[in-house]
Order: sequence, then C-alpha cells, then structure tokens
Amino acid sequence: MGKPLASPIKVSDYVIQFLKDNGVRDIFTVSGGGCMHLTDSIGRSDIGFVCTHHEQAASMAAEGYSRISGISAVVVTTGPGGTNTITGLLGNWLDSIPVIYISGQVPRSQLSSGTGCRQIGDQEFDIVSSVKNMTKYSTLVSDKKDIRYHLEKALTIAKSGRPGPVWVDIPLDIQGDTIDVDEMHGYIHNEALPVVPAACIKEIKERIQKAKRPLVVVGSGVRRSDAVSELRDFLELNKIPVATGPHSGIDVVNDDYEYYAGRFGVLGQVSANNIVQRCDFLLSIGSRLNIKMTGYKYQDFAPDAYKVMVDIDKHEMNKFNITADKKLVSDAGDFLNILSKERLTEQNKISKWLKYVTSKRKEENLVLDKHRNLKEYASTYCFVETLCEKINEDVPIITSDGTAHVVTLKTAKLKGNQRLFTNVGCASMGYGLPAAIGASFAIGKKPVVCIEGDGSIQMNIQELQTVSHHNLPMKIFVINNDGYLSIRLTQGSFFDKRYVAIDKDSGVSFPNMEKIADAYGLKYFQIKNNKEIDFTLDQVMGYTRGPVMCEIFTDPLERHEPKVMAKLKEDGTFEPGNLTDIRAQNE
Repeated sequence: MGKPLASPIKVSDYVIQFLKDNGVRDIFTVSGGGCMHLTDSIGRSDIGFVCTHHEQAASMAAEGYSRISGISAVVVTTGPGGTNTITGLLGNWLDSIPVIYISGQVPRSQLSSGTGCRQIGDQEFDIVSSVKNMTKYSTLVSDKKDIRYHLEKALTIAKSGRPGPVWVDIPLDIQGDTIDVDEMHGYIHNEALPVVPAACIKEIKERIQKAKRPLVVVGSGVRRSDAVSELRDFLELNKIPVATGPHSGIDVVNDDYEYYAGRFGVLGQVSANNIVQRCDFLLSIGSRLNIKMTGYKYQDFAPDAYKVMVDIDKHEMNKFNITADKKLVSDAGDFLNILSKERLTEQNKISKWLKYVTSKRKEENLVLDKHRNLKEYASTYCFVETLCEKINEDVPIITSDGTAHVVTLKTAKLKGNQRLFTNVGCASMGYGLPAAIGASFAIGKKPVVCIEGDGSIQMNIQELQTVSHHNLPMKIFVINNDGYLSIRLTQGSFFDKRYVAIDKDSGVSFPNMEKIADAYGLKYFQIKNNKEIDFTLDQVMGYTRGPVMCEIFTDPLERHEPKVMAKLKEDGTFEPGNLTDIRAQNE
C-alpha cells in the first residue's frame, strides 16, 4: 500500500490511488466529459498513463500489458467511450485476462433507469448491462460510500480463479464528490480455492505410470497461475512429451525442450497432430481444449487416450467437444506443485514413444522448398523463420488474426522465455498493433515485434501515432498480401473463386503503407522477395532511433499450410476433418 490517504478525499483521487496501490502502473485511456474528474486525478497522480486514439485500442493495449505484467486498467468516458471498448473487452473475457475498466457515467440525477426513456443525460448509456456477459463483475456505483467495496471486489474477482476483466461505472457527481476514508467499507473475499483431492492425484499418478504413450497438453492457464517453472521441472524430471495449441500456451514451452511434441489443432503441425492422435494418456493442464484444438470433428480427438483435464474453470470440462475421463478443478500451479515432486514415468516403458515423438518432430518441415524457391514475392514462412533467428529471447512477438498469426504461430521457433501471443477467443483483426503497444509499456518501453496484416492494421491504424508519440522501439511488420488472404483462400476453396470484399478488385482497398509510415514519422523498410529478407531484417532489427515499419510483399494466393480442411458437400454443408486430415488450403 502507498502512503495513508488524506481525509476527506475526492472520490476520483481515491480511485486512482487505489489502482496505483494495488499494482497498476499504467492506465490506458481516452479522455472525455463523462470521466473528467478521473482524468484530472490521473494527471495529478504519479501513476503512468497512455493516451490511445480509440477506446478499442485502449482495451487491446491493456490486454497486451496484462499478459506481460499481470494487471492493467482502462479509464473511458460514458456512452461511446464505453461501447467502443467492447471488442477488446470481449477478447479479455474469452482469453482470461484481468483488466480493470473504470468508466465515467452521467450524474445520477440524469440517469434514465426506470423511466422507460432511452436516454436523459448527455451521452448516457447503461454500459453495465451491456458488459455483464463479458465481465466477471460489473456495477454502477450509486453511493459514494461503496466505492472502496466495489473496487476491492472488482480487483479480487479479476485476479481470482479463472482471471478476467471487471467493470466499475462511476457517475460524474460521485467522481467529483469527497468522502471520509472512515466512512467507506471494504470487501471480504470468502471464496475458498479448490482443494486437490489426494485420491485423484494418486489415480493420475498411476495412470501416468501405466501409460505407454503419455502426453501432456498445456495452455495459458499455466502462465496465468505463474507455474511455468513448475511445469518445466515436471517435464524435465519425467522426460514426458508435451504439446501446446498453436494459439494457447504456445510460449509456455519453448522449442528447445527435447520432447516438445509441437503445436496441434486445426491450424497446427502435422507431427503434433499425429502425436496427439496416437497417445494413450492425455493430461491437459490449464488448457481449455477449444474446438480449434480438438478439431471440428471432435469425436475423433485422441481416440485411444484416457483423458484427464485439469482446469480452474469447472464449466470448461463440460463442453461438448471434449469428453474427459477425469475432471479436476484446480489451479494449474497448485496441481503442478503436487505432481512435480517425484518421477512418475518409466523410461523403458515409454522409450519407443519418445523415439516416435522425436522422429516425428524431425520430419516436420514447415518451410518448404517451394517457399524458399519463390521468386516473385517474399514467402511469409521464410520471413517468420528468419525473423525468429534474428531476435533476442527478451523481445516479445505479438500478432493479429489472419495470415499474421496463422503462419507465425505455426512456424515461429521460440528461445528461452520468449513471449509470443495473440488473442485466441475473439481473434479480432486490429489486435496486434495496440496489444504490442501495451506489451512495450509493460516492459519499460523496450523493443517489441508486432506482426500485422495489411487489412488488420487498418482497423487500429491511428495507434501508429501513439507509437510515434512515445517513440516506442517497436518493429512493426506488415504482411501485404493484397487484402484478406484468409477469406480469399476460403472463397477460392468453397465458393468457386467468387471473390467478394477481399481486395481492391472486389470492394475494399488499402493505402500506400510507405506514405502512412512517413505521415506518422516511422522509419520505413520493405521486403519484396526472398532474397531481400535476410539483409533487410538486419537493417530493421539494427535500427535503434525509434519505431520501424517493414512491409513484406507476399503472394496473394499463398496457401495456409498445413491446415485441417473441411469438405464441401453437395447439399452445401461442410463435413469437418479430424486432426490427421491436414493439408494445404486450396489443395
């Protein structure tokens, strides 16, 4: 806690001091009339703040920050200030990211609640009702004496159990009022953490010992519980194969682990999918095994395996796409602390399996001769491969949706404790740039790599000014494949190449990125073919005088490969493939 609070204290001052005292180092904000007292208190405090140019970007930047640093906050105004955050808020919610949202609201005397009117106050909107289904806690503060209670409750809930965003809406008249500290009352958290049953642990240990083809699957829950080191200790002790999704938990295990089975799923790797489908025991820790991981033909997922699912959220175990034989509600860290105390595997029993895993991994070749021999364009696969060779392990990589994440998350080879993430659940275009801004602030405005698409970056392109304003040492790579490649491939595969709304010839066009970079004061580079990748990346990574944009011109028909592909039936419906039905899109 900080210094004792003076009494009486202005409510808005109390809010900002509370955030600072509870670990929030930076607030992401867009100012407005409905949060004017909060904005003033931010300015008079020594708390850090980052002004974005759109509230959606503020919420995505806060997510990128929280993924690195643990907790962040967003302060916005009423009406559109709140509604503009919702896409980013949804991403926080689905990916279990703790972010505290504080919004301004019109004075209580101008609230339309109970009147039947759509609106009375200027820019009034009931934001709390709109965000209830994508927050762990959301409330309108109707009494100034409750402000401490609501903030403490929101913070506690945001970080407990399965983390997630929370929202506190504060009317303007309460923001500007004063209150005696002694008049406020606090929140008492009584929820007990789930206890790991000893009998359940005993059974899981026995299952591991009996298994001939065991496999551990890990997700971001391991990192959320701060249990990465415990996981690695367990793996090293037992010499047991481990797999991650291509999105979730990808940076929990690095590529150097001897028995890393790779990244499996619809957008995963051939070797990893084969390993998952052959295992006879599958232990999932902190992974929600979403449908992109199990495949849309989920009935065929790991068909011969006894499946154990360990997750802090009991509801995740009841999804229709995964049938777990044993369900254990537990924090990933608590579980691993118990499990990592002794060696459970018999190496002679699983030796054939280990050889199979390592041989399959050696067979995996994601960057193919056709990628390397490409003449007219630069291959995205070659670009990602070379980039990962040149960056240091302390430089996080953040991507948006589309080709930027499909190729990067499949191809990237991580070093040491290197971070690599995108938003999985919402998977919004426009995510990469603001999330990378947040990540850079989380590590003290140090270098960050952002990989965006030419379509995706348009959705939050205004945040290039935030990058420029703070002179952030960001390396922003823009993959120019002449529009929305993912949609182009789908339309090519299933809609007889009827291209609609994917490029300049079908309804949507894109600006000259060199001119955009110049307008925002960014150093600009470009890569037009494979021969330029190595030299230009050396220039980009060696540039130290501010932010850089590098545009990579890639094949507008570059295939996403490998990928689990569905089949279009004569009746117009799709027949999903299982994890081994994996090939190049458009093949």
